[in-house]
Amino acid sequence: MPRLGVFLFIEPSQHYLSYPSCAMSITARKLRLAGLKVVELVGGDANPDRIRSAVSSTDPAVIVGTGHGLECVYTVECTQPLIVMPSGMYDICREELNTDLAVGRVVHLISCRTGADLGRWLVGKGAVAFLGNSEDVLFFIGKPPCTDESLAVFRPELRAVEVLASGGTVGDAVKARRQAYLEEIEYWTVGMGRLSEDAPLIVRLLRVNMDSLTEYGDVYHTVSEPTELPEVEMVYGTAERIFGYITALGLAAAFIHDVSRPRE
Repeated sequence: MPRLGVFLFIEPSQHYLSYPSCAMSITARKLRLAGLKVVELVGGDANPDRIRSAVSSTDPAVIVGTGHGLECVYTVECTQPLIVMPSGMYDICREELNTDLAVGRVVHLISCRTGADLGRWLVGKGAVAFLGNSEDVLFFIGKPPCTDESLAVFRPELRAVEVLASGGTVGDAVKARRQAYLEEIEYWTVGMGRLSEDAPLIVRLLRVNMDSLTEYGDVYHTVSEPTELPEVEMVYGTAERIFGYITALGLAAAFIHDVSRPRE
């Protein structure tokens, strides 16, 4: 049985994934400061072998991951498939892969389209719950990772993780995620965020992502004892971490071209 209060964060860095991963690292730090067990697999460590090993050794109650995806696949560093639902839609989804990783756990993926079919399927295979998006996850790359603008679309997603870590139910996390989107939109429309030249674009991205939110599974499930989380500013201050992510960036377009071709 998965261990309460244990969280696994999967944070690849290539193909622009430094942006969501940098945001996730802030939340991971907050959970760690609260005394929760947090395992982060960053950059090259966010590969299928290391992930399987971490799941086996730590038995996390929650898997929080980012990576590129499709309706039937979630990929990690270097677009390596981690979890695959068999489907005739794409060549990459020919055979089932690693679905056992989700059994008994809450899975929250910040990954394009994985909430369309893969999430529901994982719950059918034994995952307790799944949070994701049914369409592409859009984010802002006009500034470096972990700047206010770049964090905007990820703060609502990570609010859900914080609610789970605080002892809330999956249902509480679902409600908090949607409320956080509304608050973020308000910040960029009538709050201080409106002063940014990028505010109109960020609001559009938030609204598109909010429209594709999906949730499946047991809304009454909890993964942690009631825990008070510390206040940690959602802007990461370590320049070396940010620059490390930037230097690892690749071309997301190449991945999309390679794996999203319909099968002949």
